[in-house]
Amino acid sequence: MSKEFNNMSNPASNFIKKGNEKETQEEPRSKQMSILVKPSTHEKLKLASSLEGNSVNGIINDVLEAYLEENNEAIEAYLKVYEKFRSNLDEL
Repeated sequence: MSKEFNNMSNPASNFIKKGNEKETQEEPRSKQMSILVKPSTHEKLKLASSLEGNSVNGIINDVLEAYLEENNEAIEAYLKVYEKFRSNLDEL
């Protein structure tokens, strides 16, 4: 008896599709960075990602985006001061 492999799908493709379903942003996630976390944090992130049907990377992106959104006012204020400073330098 031989196995049928015609109707098989790549499990990685299924996982990637599930993770991307939540993405509605226009900017691709293409910038790479490394972070160090405690082993217990990593294990909990892996568990949470499995429960949510998301990836660890997806959860980290969501948390970072929420942080930046919460602090957007301060970031925008800094950028205005920075631009003013830069324009003053250009005038010298």
